[in-house]
Amino acid sequence: MKVHSRISGSTYHPVGLRTGLVAAVFVFFAASLVTAHDQFTEKMASLKRAVVIVTTYDAHGRPSLQGSGFFIASDRIVTNLHVVNHASEIRIKTFAGNTFTVHTVIAADGNSDLVLLKMDAPCPDAITLQVNGSPTEGESIILLSNPQGSHWKVTRGRVGRIWQFEKIGSRMQITAGVFPGSSGGPVLNQQGQVIGIAVMRIGSADELNFAVPAESLIILQATASLAGDRAMASHQPAQPQ
Repeated sequence: MKVHSRISGSTYHPVGLRTGLVAAVFVFFAASLVTAHDQFTEKMASLKRAVVIVTTYDAHGRPSLQGSGFFIASDRIVTNLHVVNHASEIRIKTFAGNTFTVHTVIAADGNSDLVLLKMDAPCPDAITLQVNGSPTEGESIILLSNPQGSHWKVTRGRVGRIWQFEKIGSRMQITAGVFPGSSGGPVLNQQGQVIGIAVMRIGSADELNFAVPAESLIILQATASLAGDRAMASHQPAQPQ
């Protein structure tokens, strides 16, 4: 006796099912990419407010050098010493378009090529950056700087090895391009923390780019704080004995 069976209901189409799954995965992946891109764009829009254009002028009021800098406090800016060295006047321009004149140099160090500048009053639109002195070779970075002709430029790259240069000490190699005007720009990790300060580019077949390790900035900040405490103590009235 022959038994004939029939499956009723919907027909199973494995090819169609696979196509549907692929389409669903693609839509999910595309949506994830859009979300990640939107989050990155929003994050960069906030971080750009921490970066400034630093312009120096000579004794005749003529522009001398232009570089980058960033806020570590609402009234304190970090940049390279070579950007402001020998300047008769220092002006900064914020992302919001406001311009301020800086009159006070808090601390400077020739070996690390770093300087701390103090504004006369806090900047109302400043976003301050946190400093992290522990970069890891190979980690992803973002350089935010103002190369000539492309202000508040976002450049991706990675951390390279630490070089030891004679007379100037440690420099951190990065794959993000450092161009005229980039000097003083913050090198950020994926958490938006400063792990270096763009400082120089060696023109060669390898096109080597370097940043000052953030550890040097931490030391300079500590030196400035110590000097400030001493200055404050020297102005305290003598206590009666």
